[in-house]
Amino acid sequence: MNVLENVLETSASLATHFKVDARTIRRDLSVLQTKGFIRHDGPDRGGRWVVIKG
Repeated sequence: MNVLENVLETSASLATHFKVDARTIRRDLSVLQTKGFIRHDGPDRGGRWVVIKG
């Protein structure tokens, strides 16, 4: 994961990286999106999470 480029990997790859369940990642990403920290670019499958403010 390279946060310096302000792009997050897919939720599946984040789950693998952090060794947690994909549902945990999806829940956390939803919270971050609601709070305006990240946004999802692209299609539901295959899109990427982008950091808006860090």
